[in-house]
Amino acid sequence: MNKNYDDPAYDPNNEENKPRNELRNPEIFTKIRKNLGNIVTNRMKTTGGSDIDWMIEHNGHFMIWEVRAFHDNLVSISRAQMHMFQTLCNQLTHCDFFFIAHDDIDFKNPKDPIWIFNMNSCQKYLKIQSDESPHDSKYIFDKSMLNEIDVKILRDIIDASWD
Repeated sequence: MNKNYDDPAYDPNNEENKPRNELRNPEIFTKIRKNLGNIVTNRMKTTGGSDIDWMIEHNGHFMIWEVRAFHDNLVSISRAQMHMFQTLCNQLTHCDFFFIAHDDIDFKNPKDPIWIFNMNSCQKYLKIQSDESPHDSKYIFDKSMLNEIDVKILRDIIDASWD
C-alpha cells in the first residue's frame, strides 16, 4: 500500500486529526481511577480487575480495543484478560477486537507506526503459546507477530468497522 504523506490526512496539524473527545478535567479522571483502586484491599481474596481500554457500541455492533506499549519489542497480555476478550467477542453478534501495540506514542501523528492484530489473526499464536507453555500467566507477542501500519490507517480501519 502506497502512502501519500502529502495527503492532509497525514498532517498532524490538520483539523481533521484533532481529537474528537478530550477529557474535560484530567485531574478528576485520574483521581477517580486511583480511588477505584482502593476498593480491593490487601485483606481481600479478590485480586485486581481486568479492564477494557475502549469499548463502544453502535447500532448493535461492538468495537473493543486493548492498547499496550512495547518493551524490548515485546508486548504481553494476561491469559485471563485475553480469555475475557475472546468470550466477549464470541457472545456479541457483531464485534471487532483490536489489539494495538506501539512504541510509546500519543497517537497524534498520523504517520507514527503502530502494530495490530484482531481476534481472528491472533488465534494461531494463542494456540501455539498455550500448547508450548500451558502454565504461563501471560501471552507474549513479538513485534514481528503483529501487522505494522500507521495511525492514519488504524483510523481508517476503525472507521470501516463503524459502518
